Parts: sequence; structure tokens; C-alpha cells
Amino acid sequence: MDQLTNDKDPKQDTVNLLIIAISTAIVLVFVKRTFWVADDFVYMQILSKSDLSWNLLTQSYNQHVVPLFIFSWWFVYKISNGNYIYAEIIMTAGYIYLCISFLSLIKLFHLTSRQTHFLLIMFCTSLLIIHNFLWWAAFLSFLLPIILIINFTKHSIKFKESHKKIDFALGLIFYIASTLYFEKMAIYSIFILIFVLFYDNYNLNYKK
Repeated sequence: MDQLTNDKDPKQDTVNLLIIAISTAIVLVFVKRTFWVADDFVYMQILSKSDLSWNLLTQSYNQHVVPLFIFSWWFVYKISNGNYIYAEIIMTAGYIYLCISFLSLIKLFHLTSRQTHFLLIMFCTSLLIIHNFLWWAAFLSFLLPIILIINFTKHSIKFKESHKKIDFALGLIFYIASTLYFEKMAIYSIFILIFVLFYDNYNLNYKK
């Protein structure tokens, strides 16, 4: 019978890192074939005429208030000067961090190593994830909030188990950041908190 995942098992860690490395190589194929498109040019036009200000960060964009999204766009636009290589580097680093964050989350469920490997592969190679590497605006508006909300969920679970102040603080930081990237994350987080409240690390059947 497959053993439960052991965080300190070097063999399992190697397999997990290999999965992430192969998945990253797949994503790089997509990233290297992309460039500024669609929404990217819309935001470039807005930012080319604007300095960083409170009004810029808090104005409505397509009926959404997304200050961190705008700040990230402004920052990359200013340092890149239209060179897409900066976006490629950030998206690749973001993807690696996304996979590592997801791995650290599912490890909290004490799954077997096979289950962990399977879920990691399914997540990292999901078309829903990879599709959003086709252009920079999609990465910022979809994948970065997912990174933040995954880490919010992880630290919420860890705080419920350990009551460590660091987990509470990090959970709060990731919650605020995800909401500032996309305000609807505040609503989604309510469902996550409900899950965490009813979550029992050792009595919850993973099949449920």
C-alpha cells in the first residue's frame, strides 16, 4: 500500500521537483511563442500617458477596481520599455511559484505520494492554467490571483492547526493582496474560510 506523503522524503521531493521542472519546460514552449497582444496594448496606451498615482490605481477598469493589477502592469511597463522578455521572466517565475504553492497546499491533506503526484501533474498541466500564459494581461488577471488565493488557503489551514501568528499574518497578507488584484477574490475567500472551519486534517476523507 502506498505510504502517506512524507515531507522529508528526498525521493518524493525529487519526483515532485521533476514534475514541476517538466511542466515548466512545457509552459516555456508557450511563453516563448507569445508577445504583447489584445488587452496588453490597451493597458500600454493607458499607462504611457499616466504616472503612478492614487487616481490611476483606484479608477475602474472594465467595471473592476484592481489596484495591484494596475501597479504590476505599470511596474513591468516602465522597466520593460516594450521588451517582452521581462514579461516572459516574470510569468515563468510565477508559474514555478504557482506549482510549488499548490504542492505545499495539497501536502497539508496527508495524501499518499501517488495521489500527490497525480494532483500536481493535473494542476500544473491543466489547460486552464497553461492557456493563461498566452498573453501578459491574462497572467496578471488570472494566475497571480490564483497564486495568492492558494497561499491564503494554505496559511488559513495551517493557522487553524497550529495557531501560529506567522500563519495568521501571512494568510491576511495573501488575502488582502488577492483582493487588491481582483476584488471578487474577497467573495471567493468566504467559501475558502467556510471550508477551513469544517476542515479536519486527519478525519476528512480525501474522496469526499
